[in-house]
Formats: sequence, C-alpha cells, structure tokens
Amino acid sequence: MSAGSLVIVVESLATFGVFFLLLQFLQEILRYSAFRAGLGLLPLAVAMIIISPTAPNFGHRFGLTPVIGLGMALIAAGLAVLSLVDAESGFWPVAVGGALIGAGVAYAATPATDAIVAALPTAKQGVAFALNDVTRELGAVLGIALLGSVFNSRYRADVGNGAPDMPQPMRDATQDSLSGALAVAERLGGEPGNRLAAGARDAFASGMSVALLTGMVIVLLGAAASLLLLRGGRHRTDT
Repeated sequence: MSAGSLVIVVESLATFGVFFLLLQFLQEILRYSAFRAGLGLLPLAVAMIIISPTAPNFGHRFGLTPVIGLGMALIAAGLAVLSLVDAESGFWPVAVGGALIGAGVAYAATPATDAIVAALPTAKQGVAFALNDVTRELGAVLGIALLGSVFNSRYRADVGNGAPDMPQPMRDATQDSLSGALAVAERLGGEPGNRLAAGARDAFASGMSVALLTGMVIVLLGAAASLLLLRGGRHRTDT
C-alpha cells in the first residue's frame, strides 16, 4: 500500500506541476488563447484514455513492478522532453512530452491504485479509495508548490539580471510574473521594451526547464523507492 501511495503522490506531483507551468508557457510564450492552450493539453489526456484500458492486463500478465517502472520512466521522459521547449520549439515537442506523460500516468497510476485497494480487506475498501484520493490531492499540492517555487526562483534571478535600469515598482512587477514583465515592457516601448520582453520570455523558459528537470529527478527517485517497496513487500509475501 505504501508503494502504491508513493507512486500516486509522485505522478500527481509531476502532472499538476506540468499543468501549472505548461498552460502559462502556451499562453505567454507561444501566445495561444486560453482555449487553445487548454487544447494543447489534449495529447496528455488522449494518451491516458488510450493507454489506461491496457494497463490492468499488462499488470496481471507481467506484475505490478515492471508496469509501474515503465510508467514512471515514461513520465520522466516526458518531463525531459518538455524541459527542452522554448519559444522556437513550436507545439510538437509539447505534444510529444504531454503524450509521454499521459501514457506514463496510465501505466503507473492504474496498478498503483490496484496495489492500494488490494492491500485492504473488502470491508475497508472505502478507506482504500479515500487514501487514493488523498494521496492524489497531496501530490497535486506538492507539484504546484514545489515545482512552482523552483520555477519562480530561477525566473526571478534570470529576469532580474537581464532587466534594464528602471524604477523599483517596475522591477518588482517584472520579477513577479511574466505577464507583469510584458506589461512593463509595453510601457517602456522601443528597444528597451523589446529587450525586456525577450529576456523575460527567455527567463520563463529557463525557469520552466529547471522546474521540469527537478520534477524528473523526483519521479526517478520516487520510482526507485516505490519499486524497492514493491519488491520488499513481495519478498515478505513469498516468505
């Protein structure tokens, strides 16, 4: 049960961290509308829909450990792909990275949920499903908080280094968010404004890259820990 809970926390952390960062990237860097940005997440959802029905069969055939390992590896690969995108990348790397994450979540989360449910007797299945929901919510909160903090730290450092001399309120607005930086750039106008806007977009892409790579490391560490727990649990059961 602990292994399944850990997998759910980690995959939710990665997924919601991606939602938080990628929607901003699509709107502010690729300049999509809010509706079009939402459609940009469809590859992730479609991959989950297609792969999820196959996960239980693979789990029964090969066991939980290899299927969960494959899922976590796919999530890490998707985060690695997304960490490479920038203003020049276009949409295809976003689609590929999202699809990898969606497939990974399908392979990891489905057997992890089975592991949680199977660990408790029938009379306590309500507790099992409640635990599954709590771990998912915990992962979502941690993903937004942790990856958001890593992103914000890198963005503020990079955009502060590249910002031209300006009054402190304008500098604060520039460091608070990309939308604030773009608003300040519009007010400045001319070459200083263009330079600030370009630097802010580069800082955003850099911050997102560092945050997603951090998420990738967390996923790999979580995968290693959960697989060790699964193996240990299997050994205890065998003996």
